[in-house]
Amino acid sequence: IDRIFADDGVLKAMEKARDEDVVRFLGITGHADPAPMKELVERYPFDTCLMALNAADKHYNSFIEKLLPICVDKNMGVIGMKIPARDRIFDHGGIISMKEAMTYTLSLPVSTIIIGIDKIPELEENISIAKEFKALNEDEMLAIEEKVKPYKDHLLFYKGLSDWPEEWSGNNV
Repeated sequence: IDRIFADDGVLKAMEKARDEDVVRFLGITGHADPAPMKELVERYPFDTCLMALNAADKHYNSFIEKLLPICVDKNMGVIGMKIPARDRIFDHGGIISMKEAMTYTLSLPVSTIIIGIDKIPELEENISIAKEFKALNEDEMLAIEEKVKPYKDHLLFYKGLSDWPEEWSGNNV
């Protein structure tokens, strides 16, 4: 973090790009641990924060509990990722559906979510879910969290709770 804020750190390059109208907004992202991201957000007025948000998050080192409220208080744009946890959320006979996964995350105070797709029908399904979105209440959120709890290690692979897929070896995904 100190290197980011150093006189020759990446933040200076980010500010220069913004000042030269190369980019309009500055943001941060992280997968594994909300603590360093929290420190960054507390030290600098970033515009956006891209963070891993899904129903399993509440069960281990939670972005929802440790970072999201701070970003909301600072009026930052919040972008959710890892909504279906690289489709692992559908393993073990379908822990939850894409509708539950998306609706859960959209019920959080997010600006938008990012979901990778492989086929046009997946995009069409996601658009349909977004169009029909109705925020979940606290009991509905809790029910989905409980549904995924037994599989949290598998679903939170990006936090280091289980092995990364072999094809990601050497990549900082």
